Amino acid sequence: MLCMMTVHKLSAGDGYKYYTHEVASGDALRANDRELGDYYTVDGMPPGQWIGTAPEALGLSGEVSEAHMHTLFGQRFTPIETMEVKEMLHGLPEFDDYMDAYNTAYEAYKAHAAERAWEILTRAEDGLSQQEIAHQMGEIGHPMTQKTVSNYLTRYAAVGNKITSAQAEHNGENTVQNEGKALTKEEFIERYRLTPGEITAAHNAGKRAHNKLYREQTASQLHPEYGAGTDFTKRVSEEIARHRRMHDGAEPTKAQMQEIRFRVGGELYRAERGIEPTHAQLRQFIAENSKKHQTAIAGFDLVFTPSKSVSIAWGLGDKQLRKDIEAAHEHAIQDVVRHLESNVVMTRRGHNGVRQIDTKSGIIGTKFRHYDSRAGDPNLHDHVVIANRVEGADDKWSSIDGRTLYQYGVECSELYNSKVQEYVTNLTGLQFEPRMQTGKPIHEIVGISDEMVRAFSSRRGDISAEIDKVKEKFVADNGYEPSEKQLIKLAQQATLATRPAKSEARSLEDLHTEWVAAAHALSEHGVHVPVDHQLAESLKNASLNYEQSVLQGARQEAYSTPLEAHTDAVLSRLEEARSTWRRTHINAETTRYVRELGLNETQDRGLISSIRQSAVEDSLPLHIKDTRLTPREYLRKDGTSQYQRIDSELFTSERVLAAEHKILDAASRAVIPASTVDFFELAAQKRRTELAVQGHTLPAGQEAMARAFATSDKFLVVGIGAAGAGKTSSTRLAVDAIEASGNRVIGMAPTAAAADVMRSEMRINADTVDKFLTDWQSGKASVDVRPGDVLLVDEAGMISTPKMEKILTLAQERGALVRALGDYRQLSAVGSGGALRLVDREIGAVHLDELFRFKNPEEAAATLSLREPPLVGTDKPFEWYKDNNRVVAGDADAMIEDVFRKYSADVNAGKQSIMIASTNETVTRLNDLAQAHAIEHGQVSTGAGAVALHNSSRAHVGDTIVTRKNARRLIVNSGQDFVKNGDLWRVTDLHDDGRITAQHTGHGGKVTLPAGYVQESVELGYAATIHRAQGSTVDTAHALVDASTDRAGAYVALTRGRENNQLYVTLANGEKRDDVLDRITGAYERDLTVHESVDQLRAEHRNIASLIAQHEDISELAVQKVMEPYLMEGMSRVKEHPVRDKDSGQIIDHTPANGVEDAKAVLASPAWPALAHDMGEAYRKGIDPAALVERAYSRRPLEASDQGAEAKDYAAVMQWRVEKLNVNAQKVHEMAERPLSYLSDEHLARLVDQAAQRTQPMADRLEISDAWWFTNPYALVKTDELMAMRSRTFKALQANENDGGLYEKIKENLGDMDAEVQRRRWEISGDQRELEQIIRGERPRSGHNFTLHKVLSEEQKVRQHLIPTIDLPETKHTEQIQNGISGHTLDRFWENHPNLNNTRLGTILHSRSREIGQLAQVRGAQLAAEKPEWVKQLGDVPANKKLARHWYRVAAETEALRDKYNIASSEPEAVPTKLRTQAKPHEAPTTAEARGQFLHAQVINTHKRSTMASHKRTPRTETENVHLAQARDTLQRTREAQREGQPTADMVMAMLSPEQRKKLQQLRASRAAGGRSQEKGQPSVEQRITAQRTQRETAKQKLARLKAQAQKQLNESKQKPQRGQDEVQQYLERTRAMDQPAPQQQRGPHL
Repeated sequence: MLCMMTVHKLSAGDGYKYYTHEVASGDALRANDRELGDYYTVDGMPPGQWIGTAPEALGLSGEVSEAHMHTLFGQRFTPIETMEVKEMLHGLPEFDDYMDAYNTAYEAYKAHAAERAWEILTRAEDGLSQQEIAHQMGEIGHPMTQKTVSNYLTRYAAVGNKITSAQAEHNGENTVQNEGKALTKEEFIERYRLTPGEITAAHNAGKRAHNKLYREQTASQLHPEYGAGTDFTKRVSEEIARHRRMHDGAEPTKAQMQEIRFRVGGELYRAERGIEPTHAQLRQFIAENSKKHQTAIAGFDLVFTPSKSVSIAWGLGDKQLRKDIEAAHEHAIQDVVRHLESNVVMTRRGHNGVRQIDTKSGIIGTKFRHYDSRAGDPNLHDHVVIANRVEGADDKWSSIDGRTLYQYGVECSELYNSKVQEYVTNLTGLQFEPRMQTGKPIHEIVGISDEMVRAFSSRRGDISAEIDKVKEKFVADNGYEPSEKQLIKLAQQATLATRPAKSEARSLEDLHTEWVAAAHALSEHGVHVPVDHQLAESLKNASLNYEQSVLQGARQEAYSTPLEAHTDAVLSRLEEARSTWRRTHINAETTRYVRELGLNETQDRGLISSIRQSAVEDSLPLHIKDTRLTPREYLRKDGTSQYQRIDSELFTSERVLAAEHKILDAASRAVIPASTVDFFELAAQKRRTELAVQGHTLPAGQEAMARAFATSDKFLVVGIGAAGAGKTSSTRLAVDAIEASGNRVIGMAPTAAAADVMRSEMRINADTVDKFLTDWQSGKASVDVRPGDVLLVDEAGMISTPKMEKILTLAQERGALVRALGDYRQLSAVGSGGALRLVDREIGAVHLDELFRFKNPEEAAATLSLREPPLVGTDKPFEWYKDNNRVVAGDADAMIEDVFRKYSADVNAGKQSIMIASTNETVTRLNDLAQAHAIEHGQVSTGAGAVALHNSSRAHVGDTIVTRKNARRLIVNSGQDFVKNGDLWRVTDLHDDGRITAQHTGHGGKVTLPAGYVQESVELGYAATIHRAQGSTVDTAHALVDASTDRAGAYVALTRGRENNQLYVTLANGEKRDDVLDRITGAYERDLTVHESVDQLRAEHRNIASLIAQHEDISELAVQKVMEPYLMEGMSRVKEHPVRDKDSGQIIDHTPANGVEDAKAVLASPAWPALAHDMGEAYRKGIDPAALVERAYSRRPLEASDQGAEAKDYAAVMQWRVEKLNVNAQKVHEMAERPLSYLSDEHLARLVDQAAQRTQPMADRLEISDAWWFTNPYALVKTDELMAMRSRTFKALQANENDGGLYEKIKENLGDMDAEVQRRRWEISGDQRELEQIIRGERPRSGHNFTLHKVLSEEQKVRQHLIPTIDLPETKHTEQIQNGISGHTLDRFWENHPNLNNTRLGTILHSRSREIGQLAQVRGAQLAAEKPEWVKQLGDVPANKKLARHWYRVAAETEALRDKYNIASSEPEAVPTKLRTQAKPHEAPTTAEARGQFLHAQVINTHKRSTMASHKRTPRTETENVHLAQARDTLQRTREAQREGQPTADMVMAMLSPEQRKKLQQLRASRAAGGRSQEKGQPSVEQRITAQRTQRETAKQKLARLKAQAQKQLNESKQKPQRGQDEVQQYLERTRAMDQPAPQQQRGPHL
């Protein structure tokens, strides 16, 4: 059994009850009539313990009560202060009070139930009929029917409740019958036993008492996770409303209500899960959906479990050994928690958590210890439940960054493993030894044998006896034999009955006694198991001998081994597991490695640290050092930027990088082809003829792949085909052509089963990759590979990169070629994989896209949708399966039964079928069910007994088993085969010593499997895991998946069947079918190659959306810097605060104000950033922030909040006041329709003076009851708009009634609106109303009552009350472009603020905005080359440079918008409608909506420009776009290299020369010989990969030129013979002409 630490999420809600009811009771459901404390009566173990440093800092100690658990994990609360956390956790009921409330309510219900039983039983004893009893019970206040009475009597009898002399007393182990004595009522009530239903009701009564007490003392910061309801509750409400309409408003009766709920529940169940529910399933579904499902993460459950031998030694040893082992377990857990607090647990800040910050006070953890497993075996383990709330370095409480917690899970698990082993050795003297289990070393205590471990692992009952029992009961109850469907249900019952069931919680002493008895029983059956002090002495003696004989030598060897050898061993392990790794992987692997050497941190800390550090130094860093300027406030305590995750470091090794380079070089290197074109054409023609006879044609895709495999001049050719694409048929054609050319094809596969398929279907010699490589490297066996041979690697996607590199090395050494075939969309290699994807991405591969396996063409298309996301459109891979009833969902038991039932029906119909599951546990359950069903039908005989298998199952004669390990020495089928991993067998005989004789289900060969092999490597074989199913083809497949299944696994599972592939989805509590399918859909792409990782890291580093988010976050810090002087100025203006009468609210006095000191307190408060943000928003809208702060501060002192309680956060108080004032100020300033609002203050003052001079003062006859009416909230809003605002606010109130904080704010605003409406209607005079309407612009000035002077004066008076405006600094319009980016995409308001000129913060913002502008051009050019579907809406890239830059900018800004809102790349619309549609058309668009609208217009405009430009000048070609993208990328890399202090691109290009390559090799050799640190100036991995790509591209272009030149010469050579004949003819004619002398010469003199 593995020793480990696992991490699980805990959702908010009642999930914590698992710990207080089940886990806290030893993983058993706590009996409802037992207190939580009853389970911890041994050794003073409390119900729960606090763990971590935060509880101590918060003053928490003692027991963890259920109230604590409910507060921490049953609710959610907003980020708060430490003082509030203390008050919340300390203001809870004491544990004893909590349990007293539970017990009081429980006992009260029990007394009530006993009295009811007394009344029923006494009447039954008197001979009354059940109908008469029901009537009389109704008369005394217990109304019930005759059927209810009957049920009660049956239940009473079942638990032994009687009032006659047959009543029994139980006293310990003795049972005393009180013959002839009738019990009194008091005696009956005292001895009454609750029925199961009454126990549940009593428990619920206790829980209600819990909740009542909790509500009375709960903290005000808690907000229950209630919601508006589920689809079920909404549908039920609609049905109830329909009932009322149909029945004149009458409410449905209880029966009608039940009918509605069951009808709606049934409809939703069938719609969601695709099957008809049973009554029990429907009731559970209704219960689950009657309340809102919890989604918030309340905490994390860390489960610490030592190895099985530790639990056995602890469980069977004496008290001292138990004490020491528990202490070791405890110390190891504490070490891990300290490591988590110091290095792992972080929290996040900024919008969407853009920054990752340190924590301050550690974690709040609760720890529950448990002693046994579900089967009752010794299983010491602890649940450490960490609250998802930590205090950040900024003193704010918020959630844990779960990403790092999961990332460091393996490291922490290995730390626990090493520490528990170290402490056990130190405290007890016991030693550990490694034992191989499933290919991995598991460390067990020396002296505890594997046989003892297996004996104390979970045991199963006799399934055959249980089958007989349930079958007999069925016949007795129903009077007839069960049908086939009923037999399956009975088999399910039998398997569940034989599965280990959690026993009732017992003390450790009771458990120890039981375990000792079990050990004695095992000893009697030949398994010697010492106990108590004998076990302790035996283990100590064994450990002493092991230490002397093994450990001392191993430690000496470890110290004598060079450090480089240790480092190489650690790196080799990492390389086998993955292509890239993080520091946490190095730490984990080093810890695992040194543990196997017998080293520990206490004695060997120096050597271990050296190995760990050396492994880091010898790893090649891939991560990009973040050298961007960052504010000091946003640096972590170690000096790193908060914008970079603590686990951002990524490494690889020279070997992995070299292996990838070798694979790529092999795929691009030219060699002599394996076959000629002529031979291939002959083979292809032969194949066409054969297919024509059968009425078929040779598919073009298969022919193309076969042609490439046979005739390509590349050393390595990769073929990629989807499941069912005919890869085997294609390779058979290639094999024929190659063999016809005189060469051989040798098959290699990752599994022996796949190699066997190659031998049978392709008719070639084949074996496993491991066998070939082992024989080749060891030299123990000759590897027959000759020049010209072709190594055909099948299922290459499952082969790791190092192994693929070795295959290429073998082929190169022997002069052979390599052809790899597979599909990287299916399950990939266990280890550093991705070779297929790497070649396809970098070089290119041959693809098979046409599918032939599936009889239904629509299903074939559906599998392609599941295989990978579409390039265009939404990614909904399961839609076809849902539309065609191929998907059902439900709980695990229902799905397992459904899978087996439909599988059985297919098998009975003569079809070849398979059951597939995503987990080993589910496969085991399917196997058990299939075995039980086979026993029922007599296909499996239990008469010969059973043999225990690997996973605690038992095999009988007739069972189907599967072998899980290659055993080449177990020869079968006359030496033609051997026992292979994945082979299926039928058991024909069982042997007393544990051996099994079995017959192969394929070729029929028989073999006897040794007992040791059976115990370790044999399982029932009715069902298969997804991994084992890959490569098989059947008629029908039934696949069971859950939320942990990834997309590749689902793709494999749904592509095994030719005729039908059915998907069954297991739903956990609260899960929905479509939600699980969506998670499977998104679980895509896994282990990346180094090349892919480098590209991904660079893309993430340059991601414009992320950089914009960081710029916005830094701008928030700039807001604080700019607003700080305004805060100081505004608060310092206030000299005194008014003191108001509590009843009337009138000002009765004033108290001095200390604005300067209060301002300092505000700046130091946690809510200051939020206050600064609100002040900044007001400032941007023209409101003077100093005046706003002054008005808010002057209302009352900060020592008291608005509710009169003592304020804890001055900034929060100020923010609340500022927010209210700001809202009112905005409404006033936005009233542009107010008649006199357009006048400036100066102009208004002059008009008032003029009006005063011209107008004779009127008699004071106007009734103005409220001279300061305009100070009321919303007083200046027009009445019609106010009513519209009230309507919208009321709707918002209803929509947010479950969000406590927001609900109160909306409610207060609505109250202000209602107060203003009330005032206008009933509280003012007619003159007052007229004046207000004139000022608001609702009516013109009539001149009868109000003079111009009066109106102008009133406007002036209103303005004096308003918060003054302020002149803003000059800023660019948002649509203007600055530094290559628009203001809509990058807000530069604060960056350009004068107060930030020549400051570090301003410099940082300017630097980052410039980089964003540069990256926009780079990314735009890349988008032009990549051409995703949505980019087509921009048109072609114009040839004009200015227009091209515009095109690049728009493309980059659009992608940044899409990235921000997670728009899939397959979405064809550049700016989707939802990103540019206004939610409130009657109001101004939000910033996000304005950005979407702007970019949508830019896209349209860019397309128009592109179209117009294309008429004048041809747009850039694809090749030009690619070259320009590369050029811009190179330029950007130069900038980044200069900033990061790395070699420039010029050095990278220089690397391509032979001299530079030679220098690089010398650097590598120097580093390998002694240099640990990287040489200064040595190119990074990214630069080396870039250089290699450039080199390959150059070689490719050169080869293309040579081929073109050769083709030209060939064409010329074909014309050369004709040209030569013409020249010869011309020469002969000239010669003849020369032989005939000219006339004049003949006549000349002869010289």
